[in-house]
Amino acid sequence: MDKNIDQSGHYLDGPKRISIYIYPAQMQMIERICETRRKTKRWVFFEAIQSYIGAYTQGKV
Repeated sequence: MDKNIDQSGHYLDGPKRISIYIYPAQMQMIERICETRRKTKRWVFFEAIQSYIGAYTQGKV
């Protein structure tokens, strides 16, 4: 068995579920983005996190 796979077959270095707390105004902004870009909330969160990680690794945050 691959050392990166647990007993249930999930990759140990794969995606993890995290909790995110946001303010109502932030949620409204996300909902507006979802409507205008026709994306799901999950997709908008993913794009936002990817953008933040990119800025963080470049030292812009």
